[in-house]
Amino acid sequence: MLGLGILMITLYAHVFFGLYRKLSRLVGIQNRKDAGETLGKIRKLVAVNLGLGVLTMGVALLGAI
Repeated sequence: MLGLGILMITLYAHVFFGLYRKLSRLVGIQNRKDAGETLGKIRKLVAVNLGLGVLTMGVALLGAI
């Protein structure tokens, strides 16, 4: 579970400090094509992070049995 948590934190940090800043910059200069591609990457990583969260919950529930 600790490993999954660290992976989730790493993904979040990558999205926030990397992709979100890039998205903000691209929106600021009105580069909609590249901003849309960056937003697509963010959506995929958020979906992966959600899946990891569900997996972590499953591990926690199975560990309690």
